[in-house]
Amino acid sequence: MNSLHYSINSLPLCTYISTLLWQVLREELARVQWPGCFALPLSGFMRCSGVIPGKCKVMSSKKRPFWLTFKNHAPRGRPHIVLFKTGDDLRQDQLTLQVHYSK
Repeated sequence: MNSLHYSINSLPLCTYISTLLWQVLREELARVQWPGCFALPLSGFMRCSGVIPGKCKVMSSKKRPFWLTFKNHAPRGRPHIVLFKTGDDLRQDQLTLQVHYSK
């Protein structure tokens, strides 16, 4: 995941490239052999059974974090959404998302 993130960060950002980056990310995530059930490192309660590639994207901010949507292992559970970014502190992004979703 880190090497894919570094590769995507090295490309210039424009509308065409952004769409292409989303496509590459989704294709790479679809190739991953996910375990039947796994916990995200953010919380042991976030049990997942895979990823939803069609809902994953590359954000347009400077560091181009990945917006990853994981399938909830619980049959009726909502998906888990996670930002993945290398070499940066995500606490500010987390606060921004909390404010955004609380409105």
